[in-house]
Amino acid sequence: VALLDELPRSELPKVAMKLKRKEWRPGQEIVKQGDVGKAFYLIMSGEAAVLTSKSEELKASTRAVLRKGDYFGGRSLVEERNNVATIKPTGKDTCVTLSMSRKAFHDSGISQHLRFPKRAAIHNELPAASWKAEVVSHPKS
Repeated sequence: VALLDELPRSELPKVAMKLKRKEWRPGQEIVKQGDVGKAFYLIMSGEAAVLTSKSEELKASTRAVLRKGDYFGGRSLVEERNNVATIKPTGKDTCVTLSMSRKAFHDSGISQHLRFPKRAAIHNELPAASWKAEVVSHPKS
């Protein structure tokens, strides 16, 4: 997964041990807009729509479709905040994700290495192909 490419190799086993695999049926909510974000998700297979709505009464609009290798929820790992979109699998196939909770992220120590920028799919700032987490290097003390 491109997101983890720049992470020090020594950190990868820590990440792998903390990830939880789950299959989602088409239309099932992975996260809901407005709920407090609790985890980070990597799409391993299938597709998921990024849906936003200005209010619960209005129909949600699709901002992007996430595919294998895409991720969401990174900001939820570094701060307690509400989800800015609903994410639901689309198409006829299940969507498989690997996820990590905020607690697992901090307990693993990788919080020292990654920062998550605003996501283009939600904020309409950049094309989806340019999404990438920022890797932070810390001098050894």
